[in-house]
Amino acid sequence: MVRRSKDDDPLCCCEFVNQSGERRHILQCCCDCEAVDSACDRLLKCEKLPIHAIDSVLDTMFDRCRLPWIGGAIQVNLDVFLPVAVVPFSLIIACIHAYVAVLVLTLMPLSMYLFYRTWQKRTNRKRTQFFFSWAVTSMVFSFHVFEIMALGLRKILLWENLLVVTLTAALAYMVYLTKQNPGFLAIVPHPKHAQLNGQAGPTRTVTQEHKHKHKHSDLGDYESSTKSEQQTQQNQSYSPSNTQGEIPHQRNKDHKVNIASDITQHPVGDMLMNNFGFHEEELREKQLEMKGEIIYQEKCTWVDARPFRDGKLVTFCNTCNVKKTPRSGHCTVCNVCVQGRDHHCVWIDTCIGVNNHRAFLLAMFLFIITGIYGAHLSLTSVCTPEMYLDWFLWPNDCRFVYSDNINAIVFVTAMYSIIACSIMCFSLFHQFILISQNLTGQEQHMAAYRGLTTCGLFASNNVNNHSFYRNWRDFLQNRRNQAYGPGVL
Repeated sequence: MVRRSKDDDPLCCCEFVNQSGERRHILQCCCDCEAVDSACDRLLKCEKLPIHAIDSVLDTMFDRCRLPWIGGAIQVNLDVFLPVAVVPFSLIIACIHAYVAVLVLTLMPLSMYLFYRTWQKRTNRKRTQFFFSWAVTSMVFSFHVFEIMALGLRKILLWENLLVVTLTAALAYMVYLTKQNPGFLAIVPHPKHAQLNGQAGPTRTVTQEHKHKHKHSDLGDYESSTKSEQQTQQNQSYSPSNTQGEIPHQRNKDHKVNIASDITQHPVGDMLMNNFGFHEEELREKQLEMKGEIIYQEKCTWVDARPFRDGKLVTFCNTCNVKKTPRSGHCTVCNVCVQGRDHHCVWIDTCIGVNNHRAFLLAMFLFIITGIYGAHLSLTSVCTPEMYLDWFLWPNDCRFVYSDNINAIVFVTAMYSIIACSIMCFSLFHQFILISQNLTGQEQHMAAYRGLTTCGLFASNNVNNHSFYRNWRDFLQNRRNQAYGPGVL
């Protein structure tokens, strides 16, 4: 029987409260699995699983995976612990035979790709640490095999080991820097943009003494009818009580933008809405268009990182309630807007933006160098090497690596590192192409969607693309232009 949880009824070490609020025992983890049963029925009938069915199965698995603990069974984070168990176990299984190694080293990248595609299609996609845990586990296991087993063969020199340790430490530090703030946009929303996008937006309280009498100068600008009122406001003494921490001239400036420039609060706006049938949102949209704060898709000829909605460039994020600056993008995984956003890297579990892009590129480079160099030292230790050009060793004969368990695990781990570094080389090449054009991954994605790319890599009408040398100089010095030119929001 399933019982509803009660606050006054303590849980034993093997009981837990599931996501439906029901009290269960860990031995019931395979009972009443309607989502799993339905998915199995579809698979047996060779029917395609819908996305919501996959979500239900994964949610049920994550909720019921528990360990006994004092005060109730605790939930095991499969995102973290599954790679910790799978990576070492798979590499150890690959040491049985060469054919098993080929099978395992082929299935591991394919399974990772399938899991990534499944995670991408989830309707309630959440931030996961599965890929980050997989990457960290692979690096720690490979380093452990190199230091404990490969060095034990006594064929690697001291300076070679010190170089590997130094490169690994530098890689870890670059990953740490990449995990820092990528350039989150500060949440300082613009009230009229929030109102235009159907949000209330923050409003500033205006007292009676700060109200202005306006006269109409043009459709987008309104001025105070008397200069004496402006002079009186500018001469007001500064105090926290009447300025709320703002200087007087800045307060008047904000007051003019937030109140005086709103056409719907002017008599002309009332006349247009009452006599000519204009809607409030139409007037605000027309006002923003005349001020250049609305850009239509047909007029946006340049490559822009921001999306389009209803034929207009989206310059305000309804999710973050913040104005989207040029070259910024919203990450659906982190659920935040990032300045100069390139992409979300699942292997580091963070967004790549204007602040951490250089550290990310250096981390990729160090990963490839460390992995290839460590694999080369390992292979020349377990295989019969041959000297080329009187200075370069190359593993020539690897027929007897499976005659010993230590040689087998060193060989399999080295091959695993080479496969991972080979895949990383494609990502590094992609970054090289983008940086050479002063282009971000977000801009390339939007340009490809709009048909502004050649071969899916080279963007046209990129106003920030100058020359190969200047693009790389600006990137390395963190001096990339974060705008699309004058007059562009």
